[in-house]
Amino acid sequence: MTPDLHSGSDSDPSEASTAASRAPPVVPQAPPASPHPPSDPRPVKPPPPAQVASHSHSQPRAENVAAEGQHSPSPQ
Repeated sequence: MTPDLHSGSDSDPSEASTAASRAPPVVPQAPPASPHPPSDPRPVKPPPPAQVASHSHSQPRAENVAAEGQHSPSPQ
C-alpha cells in the first residue's frame, strides 16, 4: 500500500510537473493575444483625448483673440 501510494504520488507530481511545464509556454502565448484586443480599445481612447485637446486649444485661442481684441482697442 505504501509503495502504491508513493507510486501514485510520484506519478501525480510528474504529471503536475508536465502540466506546469506546459503552463509556462501557454502563459507567454496568452499575453501576446491579450495585447491585441487592448490595442483596439487603445486607439479608440486617443481620439477622445485628441478632441479634448482641440477644445482646450480652441478655448485658449478664443481667450487670446478676445484679449488681443480688447488690448488692441485699449492702446488705441
